[in-house]
Amino acid sequence: QLTPSKRDYLLIENLPQAVFSVLFLLAEGGSFFVGFLNLLVPGVQILLTFLCFQPVLSAAAPALGKKLNRAMRNGDMVAAAFLWEDAELGHSDNLQIFGLVLPR
Repeated sequence: QLTPSKRDYLLIENLPQAVFSVLFLLAEGGSFFVGFLNLLVPGVQILLTFLCFQPVLSAAAPALGKKLNRAMRNGDMVAAAFLWEDAELGHSDNLQIFGLVLPR
């Protein structure tokens, strides 16, 4: 839930929803607390994706590296590409370069 693409989804999905819910509360009347929470929760989610992505990726890197190494050694390029894309490690062409530097 912390990758940059998922952060973009949060921005696209939750931010407009929060703004429109506050506008609705202003037009129809409602609790200030509810409006505050409608802005606070998506804001905290987006902030946490910025703050936690690198530490979580660093912590998960050894396990991810083992899975990626195993997939590459077994010739399972579908699994390797899935792991590569899921971790958002860069362009998919980099996966081919990564395969060249793996020990055999």
